[in-house]
Amino acid sequence: MGWAPTEINTNPAETDKYNFNDIAGGDTSGVSVEEFSTFAKDSYNLDDGVAQSIFDKTDTNGDKSLSKDEFKAAFDKLTSMSSIGSEVGFTDVDASAERLITEDTNAHLAPDDVSNMIDAGYMYMNADGKLVTTDRGNSLIEHVDNNGGFGNQPLADHIAEFENTADGYVGTEEGIQMVTELDADEIVDNHTAQLA
Repeated sequence: MGWAPTEINTNPAETDKYNFNDIAGGDTSGVSVEEFSTFAKDSYNLDDGVAQSIFDKTDTNGDKSLSKDEFKAAFDKLTSMSSIGSEVGFTDVDASAERLITEDTNAHLAPDDVSNMIDAGYMYMNADGKLVTTDRGNSLIEHVDNNGGFGNQPLADHIAEFENTADGYVGTEEGIQMVTELDADEIVDNHTAQLA
């Protein structure tokens, strides 16, 4: 299944109401995490962990239900992931990769930023086209969480700080492979060709 939503009306004036009411099962009080996870899986091929992460970020009042405004924010994150996935070439992401892509203070990363993070060893695409966070990427997330979180500065600044730490420094191509500890069979070697 690809990233492009197939059964979603993309007219913004109609999409918000149509999707919210449809996903909420006609319940105008909100969309539950289960309903949102089903929607994310069926429409965007995202696993429950990614859907839960997006749900948690957009449930700003913490009532475990997405209001219409919260759903709009969640829908924007889903469509952002869809657009980036189409351009970069991945078909799914793990929850940690989703955090790296969508929690930047600038709303979300651009496709070139995601490609650069893949090239730098923070994430990789496995043979199934899933974007997976490496050990180095998980160390970056831990560093960000321990230093004020994603919202306090752009991700590029967090990366610059991280790369100046012992955990983040990788000076050579061999170093990237040592830090990421990836099974070579899982890496999609033609990442650059997929971007063309």
